[in-house]
Amino acid sequence: ALCSLAVMNAHVAEAVIIVFCAFVWLGVHRLGYSEIRVFSRLLDPRNFREMLQAQMNLHVLEDTLAGAQTVDQCWTAVRQASREFGFTHLVMRLDHTFYEERFGDDSLQQTWTVRVPLSNTEFINLGHHFRDSVPSLVVGPFADALRRSLEPKLPAFRNQSPSDAPVRVVRFSNS
Repeated sequence: ALCSLAVMNAHVAEAVIIVFCAFVWLGVHRLGYSEIRVFSRLLDPRNFREMLQAQMNLHVLEDTLAGAQTVDQCWTAVRQASREFGFTHLVMRLDHTFYEERFGDDSLQQTWTVRVPLSNTEFINLGHHFRDSVPSLVVGPFADALRRSLEPKLPAFRNQSPSDAPVRVVRFSNS
């Protein structure tokens, strides 16, 4: 009945729509759906800018790795991207080379670790402090990009050195 009255009078229709929208808005906020909170965070310009920058960095990483011809060139690209994404510890084993670097002094800090397996013997480990934030929307795509870009290169790297070659260890100091 209220709707039929609102249709007859334009001013009443506007008021009914405004009141209806206000009740919906209050109801959604009162229910506290986590989806609404996440959506509002996505609309925050700072978060949007960070996500856009992260996606651009991922594309640069993939392009750089696509052009890399050696294990050392791959290390340089992965190392740079890991720093940009705020990781504090990086370990990479490709072919017969084991790389490790800690970015900054994290000796007393607890970290979480993501392992990206590339084969039975090759992998990348990425560590990050619990107290610092890394965009959660970056971790999965970063790991996927690393595997997608490096896994196809493994046979060519294996052909560059003898199968019984010793493992070369490269460790970088805190910087």
